[in-house]
Amino acid sequence: MTTNHLATLEEYGLIRLAQIVPDLAYLFRHALVQDAAYYSLLKADRKRLHGAVGEILEVLYPTRREELASLLAEHFAGAGDDRRALEYFTLAGDSAARKYANPEAAAHYSRALAITTRTGADSPTLIHLYAARGRALELSSRYAEALENYAAMEAAGQEHAAPALELAGLVAAAVVRCAPTAQQDRTAGAALCTRALALARALGDRAAESRILWAMMLLYGMTASAPLDQISAYGEESLRIARELGLREQIAQTLNDLSYNYGNAGREQEALAALAESQALWREQGNLPMLTDNLNATALRRQSRGEYRASFPLAEEAYRISETIGNRWGMAFSGWIQGMAYMNLGAAGPAIAFLEQAVRLGEQGGFVIAAGMGRVLLSWIYYDLGAYRPARSWAEAAIAFAESLGRRPRSQAYARLALAEAAAGDCAAAAAQFAQARQTLDRKDPLGYPIVAASECEYGLLRRAFAEVVAVADAFLEGPEFTAPRSFVPFILSYKGRALFGLGEVDAAEAVLAEARAAAEAQEARPVLWPTLIALAEIARGRGATAQAAALREQARAHLIYMADQIGDAGLRASFLGRPQVRAVLE
Repeated sequence: MTTNHLATLEEYGLIRLAQIVPDLAYLFRHALVQDAAYYSLLKADRKRLHGAVGEILEVLYPTRREELASLLAEHFAGAGDDRRALEYFTLAGDSAARKYANPEAAAHYSRALAITTRTGADSPTLIHLYAARGRALELSSRYAEALENYAAMEAAGQEHAAPALELAGLVAAAVVRCAPTAQQDRTAGAALCTRALALARALGDRAAESRILWAMMLLYGMTASAPLDQISAYGEESLRIARELGLREQIAQTLNDLSYNYGNAGREQEALAALAESQALWREQGNLPMLTDNLNATALRRQSRGEYRASFPLAEEAYRISETIGNRWGMAFSGWIQGMAYMNLGAAGPAIAFLEQAVRLGEQGGFVIAAGMGRVLLSWIYYDLGAYRPARSWAEAAIAFAESLGRRPRSQAYARLALAEAAAGDCAAAAAQFAQARQTLDRKDPLGYPIVAASECEYGLLRRAFAEVVAVADAFLEGPEFTAPRSFVPFILSYKGRALFGLGEVDAAEAVLAEARAAAEAQEARPVLWPTLIALAEIARGRGATAQAAALREQARAHLIYMADQIGDAGLRASFLGRPQVRAVLE
């Protein structure tokens, strides 16, 4: 087409100039005009023109193949050139995936796979296309579609007698079923791992074996259905194989998740070392989704040690990266972590904002732990603010969320609901909810068991059942089947000390409360520090140490004023200041 022809078309309003540099380009003024022009051509002419345009673009821009891959793919697809269309749809998918344009990547891989159904393809090509499409779907939080993709991958392997392809589908599906996504299914995950492990060993595929063992660590770590040393053994064997084979991505992946088991087993330095090594590998590989997961996991590890302020830079970096690549999982994880930190530091306003964000993004991103635990922690915060109706609502929402996923609600949700019912004066409902909490309690659960223990202690103090409080506290401090997070220790010690004081064991109470105070001060944990100081003040007053009692009360008062100033919402601030225990200190 000559310049005069283009000028005529522009004059009649059919096209418009889009750009002059770097290349002259025109656009149709309306899609209907474009369609009319396109479909007025004979099919054979359309195919010929598509092919000619594709070949010209290849010749003119040999160094821009990746940039133009999507356009080239469309032209060669239109020309019926399956070989080159497959090549360019694959390249376009890879390019989009590197930019974290995951929906676009998934669409390109789907077009490529559609071509292979007509033309066939070797196993390495199919493994790449199915695996890459599945990963793009997972990163878009489309886990159900990812599972359908992996099932198709497995079926293609069986149909074409390609066991490597079948195995890749089994392994990828097992990971989705074992990880804490909305599609987590412990029974299905265990079955997939069993089948995949048998096939991997039959094929001598040790890389696949390493990945399956990592998935089994995830599965049994989430269910807490095996001893911690056995769960870690799966990960350590996965790591041994990965190191032997030089599988740097698998090394990083396994180390990343071994850290949770090491931390729960009290192997703190090993947990931090695993996180540090895997973080360096993720940075080296430029794997941003996993880098954010590592940063958040490291922040969570810091929090479990009571190092709340040290967790903020890690979680903040994770959020920035996640936001850049549109990773809602990482954003939800970061929001959960920062919300917990603010909660324990006594800053309810920021804590509520971050946890509400974690709930919303956790649902959108398929990160069910953040979505569920966010609700539980919001119930805890509102309870501490004296806002018992929203405390009940958030606990009920946590139960409903678990049920919507077809899962049994966690014990901590029932425990927080029980406290809200007790505060509202419904003792029968509170007792029924605590019965549910005890029925569903897993003492190996590092998230649930501490919350249930703290809630039971709080409930016992409300009922003046002091001996029960001491028993629950001792069971937590002395006998859990995992190393209790240090972040909960000040709470449990404070409950025990106050209960001992209620039993008249003043010397023992003072010793335990002093320990609770030291731990809370080291963590800056104001929500537990102020009632601990008040209990110590009562002991001092009873002994006639009025100056010491006054000093302790003044310290508690300062913490309460700080906490009130951090609430933000006027109604919630009034609710907090109206709590009888708070009012008694501030008046």
